Amino acid sequence: MKKFVVLLIVLVLLGGAGFFVGWAGLTLPLGSVGVLRSKTHGVDPAVIEEGTFRWVWYRLIPTNAKVLPFTLKPKTGELEISGGLSQGDTYKTFAKNANFAWKLGLAYRFSIKPEHLPALVRDKNIENDEDLEKYEADIASGIESRARKFSITRELFENLSSPTLESEIRTAFPEIEFLEFRWKALVTPDFALYESGKALYDQYIERQRALLESNAAEEAARNITSQFRFDELERYGELLSKYPSLMEYIQLEKR
Repeated sequence: MKKFVVLLIVLVLLGGAGFFVGWAGLTLPLGSVGVLRSKTHGVDPAVIEEGTFRWVWYRLIPTNAKVLPFTLKPKTGELEISGGLSQGDTYKTFAKNANFAWKLGLAYRFSIKPEHLPALVRDKNIENDEDLEKYEADIASGIESRARKFSITRELFENLSSPTLESEIRTAFPEIEFLEFRWKALVTPDFALYESGKALYDQYIERQRALLESNAAEEAARNITSQFRFDELERYGELLSKYPSLMEYIQLEKR
């Protein structure tokens, strides 16, 4: 009877130990999510979230499985972009020497989606928060690079929104979700004056083109007339060379 009790106690202890060893999220730090990686099963595609119970049998194999904890903190950044409206230096001479320079500020904040962590561990070899922060810094650089190359339009200043750019960034980095993406106009050019200057410049160019075309037509007409006169004299010369007596006849006519 004693042996049975001892055996029962041992089995209970082993079962309890196995229960806790197989509990994937038991050692997960507060405020973090985990990714399970093992030698036998690779990276588990399901994220281990705080407060959820999950028992994995292959954790019972010594040194086989490991839970990688990650603390997902929002990544923030700010930048300023400046420039000038297209051909602004040309148009400003027709718009009272106005300044068509502009400046925009962009504030953004994003976070890695938890469900993308297993793929990052598998494909990017990200194993800890330090690796994740470096990866987020690369994403931030990509966001700022695309913002600097983005075509600045009047609509952007009026709405302070760029759905096209946001869509491009989301496509490039599907593993993030934006918590904030906000433009701020720091220097706004006078778009109405810019359009007026552009219209006056276009009229000026059109007039110059018409004038050049008119001058070219007149020059062409003069060239044609000169060519006809030259051809006529050339034919007279040929006739006089062939019939010298014609010169005497012409002189008699003049008398």
